[in-house]
Amino acid sequence: MALTATSKSYTVDEYFAIEERAEEKHEFDNGEIYAMSGGTLAHSQITMNVGGELRNRLRGQRCQALESNIKVGIVAFNKFVYPDVMVVCGRPEFAAEGTPRHAIVNPTLIVEVLSLSTELYDRVKKFEAYQSLDSLKEYVLVAQREPHVNTYFRHDDGRWTLRTFKDISASVQLPSLGIEIPMREIYLNVEFQPVEPPLSEEL
Repeated sequence: MALTATSKSYTVDEYFAIEERAEEKHEFDNGEIYAMSGGTLAHSQITMNVGGELRNRLRGQRCQALESNIKVGIVAFNKFVYPDVMVVCGRPEFAAEGTPRHAIVNPTLIVEVLSLSTELYDRVKKFEAYQSLDSLKEYVLVAQREPHVNTYFRHDDGRWTLRTFKDISASVQLPSLGIEIPMREIYLNVEFQPVEPPLSEEL
């Protein structure tokens, strides 16, 4: 996914009005609106794989997996974003009264599939904003060019623990939900594109 910023500053009400009639999705960041472009085949495959595995493993529990047409509202940062996948445990709670009922503020787990154009944003600024959500217990970043998953788990004392999974035969453990997902299922049908080596300098 890529984000393209508009030049004008908008209010939250104006943003929701634009979203109601727009054909494409936009994210809102404290007055700025970013149009979201389409992703790659691998991005779509991984998103569907993760969402499907979460749905299957959470069946019959109080938690549900939701895909990327549902926003997350981050009140402390005045942001509305579309995570690739999220899990809500218990009853979904929504943004301020008067906003459309599709901006959830109580996700337990959020998954972002990394793209070259947004990886730094997802790892730093977006994660910083997500951390302001009291409900959030786990943040998962999934690479699409190679088997590589990072999970950030929030402990009761507020500390975040990073775990890295690279072995395609391993399983990604998600302690916030008490489940694990095999890496082979996350990357099912994904054909990794070789990374081109940097050009060597001629002496």
